Amino acid sequence: MRIGIIALQGSVEEHIKAAERALSERGGGEVVSIKHTGIIPSCDAIIVPGGESTTIGKLMVQEGIASEIKESTRLGIPILGTCAGLILLAKHGDSQVEQTNQFLLGLMDIHVTRNAFGRQRESF
Repeated sequence: MRIGIIALQGSVEEHIKAAERALSERGGGEVVSIKHTGIIPSCDAIIVPGGESTTIGKLMVQEGIASEIKESTRLGIPILGTCAGLILLAKHGDSQVEQTNQFLLGLMDIHVTRNAFGRQRESF
């Protein structure tokens, strides 16, 4: 099995280590960092890690990775998004997404609500 980690910005190293550990426990496999086009078509699964969703989205489009992700999922390749990665997988966003022209891959029928910029805040 070959797992591709989108490695443009964010918690990339943590996701690489977690995927390597999971594959090791299941008999092995390969984890690859994805920064440019051409790697995604050879992956059996894709992970979009957390980070800053606006930045990751812009870089995915700029590098041509977004279209490869969409095509691979259309072909049935599983994809996991954590934090910012999950925001990017959504089909729908709130007014903050619209206001910032946040890129969304549109792969999951979910509606995301994100804060403005900076640290994520808990509300009590």
